[in-house]
Amino acid sequence: MSETKQRIRQECIDTIEDVTDCLDVATRTQKTATEVFSEAHSEQSHTGHSMQTVIAATICIACRIHSEGVTADEIAREMDVGRNDLFRQLKRVSGLLGIHTYRQPATECIPRVVSKLDVSQETATLATDLAQRIEDNGCMVNCRPASVAGTAVLVASEVTNDRNKPTQAEVALVTGVSGRTIYNHRNTLTESDIEIPIPTTN
Repeated sequence: MSETKQRIRQECIDTIEDVTDCLDVATRTQKTATEVFSEAHSEQSHTGHSMQTVIAATICIACRIHSEGVTADEIAREMDVGRNDLFRQLKRVSGLLGIHTYRQPATECIPRVVSKLDVSQETATLATDLAQRIEDNGCMVNCRPASVAGTAVLVASEVTNDRNKPTQAEVALVTGVSGRTIYNHRNTLTESDIEIPIPTTN
């Protein structure tokens, strides 16, 4: 590896460490991200590709490998890259290294949403069950996992009458979508045939 490539590699690894620290992921996930990047960096030149999106893709792969619950949207915002650009790079790097990346389930996002909204364990448990029911039902199959998780937490907090019951705006803020999106998701859920007690909103 040339001296220039080694320097670029180290700068990118430093960025990975900084970003994963900001995302508050486990040390093993940070290590996997650096390993994935190092392998991708040695396998093929990234000429013509934004190194920021390559780095974002490797972090996304590591988070999915270790089920961190960090969404691609969070990573894209932290890295200041386009969501679609990230997904294209994710597909390219995954194919380059022969790594299978699955579609992130909403249940995987529940712990981070719960933590940010500071709701009870009762609400968290119900939200996880509800997110799984939504996945099984398929009524939000094309929706972002984080927004589905946020909707599940919102409705679960209403069912449990959680003392820290969040507003739609608060859920939207922590999941990175609009309040209208959460509102629409809640309507989709209440109009579905999922059997779970849903309180009537006044």
